[in-house]
Amino acid sequence: MERDPNQHLEDLYFKWRNCRKCENACKDQTPNVCDGRTHIVFGTGNPSADILVIGIAPGEAEDKSGIPFSAETGVVRDEFLRDAGLARAEIYSHNLIACRPYVEVTDQWRGGIKRENRDPNAEERRNCRALLNEIIYTVDPLVIVGMGKPVVAELTGLRSITMTKMVGEVMQCTIPGRTGDPIPYTFIPMFNPAFLSRLPDRSEGSHWWKTRIAWQRLTYITDHLRKAYYGEKPPTRPFKKEDVFTAEMK
Repeated sequence: MERDPNQHLEDLYFKWRNCRKCENACKDQTPNVCDGRTHIVFGTGNPSADILVIGIAPGEAEDKSGIPFSAETGVVRDEFLRDAGLARAEIYSHNLIACRPYVEVTDQWRGGIKRENRDPNAEERRNCRALLNEIIYTVDPLVIVGMGKPVVAELTGLRSITMTKMVGEVMQCTIPGRTGDPIPYTFIPMFNPAFLSRLPDRSEGSHWWKTRIAWQRLTYITDHLRKAYYGEKPPTRPFKKEDVFTAEMK
């Protein structure tokens, strides 16, 4: 009998909500992510979604709310969803790690100490990988969207290729299964929304434009996989397939 994905995700949350794995493992970070967090930031969305979106790590607002993509990064991500004819309810969202990684630095303008976001280090990613894998097993999406180079590197092993060359490319990532047998997934890299939020240029050829085209391509790729796996007839999209796939992304 298959487990209810909602129940399994709820069980995962209660299992991980007080996790202290990084308390001693990440001694190079002060404070560690366990002591510095307000909440763990657990995945949200459709537990049976065909699209699983994975970000890098929670930021300040996400740490306070416990919800991924709940601040400016969510506004940016949701704009691309709307442009692609998708809704939050159609996807599931999570991050590489469930706690906010940050460094404490001197605030040169206001004085005192402030917290700045940083990418999760190797130990933090390793400590949270079991949770990420369980979420992938449970949602079992048709497509995984990796938002940001750390996500691409973690799930595909590719570290030397620039994001500019990878955004929107149809790739494959392999997840170690519960029984040891690897599980392949269709994987599409995207720019990190936090990075895009700092870029005002939305003209043709810009990083923002490339990401919008990549999300539109994603809808057709997902439609193709739905038809192949489930026999579903693809819906009508508000943009032409030939326009999306002939757009020059490089």
